[in-house]
Amino acid sequence: LHGLAQVPPHILVVLDEAYYDYAININPEYARFNRLSYPNLIVLRTFSKADGLANISLGYGFADPAIINSLIQVQLTFEPSLITRSLNVDTKKNVVSIEPFVQRTAQELHRFYNCFNLLELDYVKSYGNFVMLNFKSANKAKSLVEELARSNIQVSYLAAYGLPNCIQVDVGSEIENNLFFEVFTEIIEEKLFVLSGFN
Repeated sequence: LHGLAQVPPHILVVLDEAYYDYAININPEYARFNRLSYPNLIVLRTFSKADGLANISLGYGFADPAIINSLIQVQLTFEPSLITRSLNVDTKKNVVSIEPFVQRTAQELHRFYNCFNLLELDYVKSYGNFVMLNFKSANKAKSLVEELARSNIQVSYLAAYGLPNCIQVDVGSEIENNLFFEVFTEIIEEKLFVLSGFN
């Protein structure tokens, strides 16, 4: 965000920090913006990732009071439902419980890295609860997604994001991850590795 100083003050900059809780645990040097230095910056965070509330549109933002006051003017238009707001209260009460969950996810990420390293696959290390794999070929990526789906393992094909050679694998529970490693390794080593030359 060093370039923010060059952004004219009348232009609003929105920083999406949906994976903030993961980022600060995985990388202690991750920049923190709890104290805002830029009056035209708004930081948005969510409870849906680290708190496991993916099906609930629930989050928060912070910014200069002038920005917040402007947002309050349209608050009713985008206001969360009563159910969502009650969940918000419960989440705040239990915010301390987030840290062990985030730390466990960070530890599981290293198991993914170890698996991919053993298979000599190209991946991008993550500051979130997922890993991106690059297979250098759209056909290989799509074939892998289809093969995993046959074993009821869902991963995301990233063509819609301009990454047709890539898939995203989300970190699950230890049991879910173990199943993924078993099936994924079998596909790479025995099936698609022979057919497509994944490496």
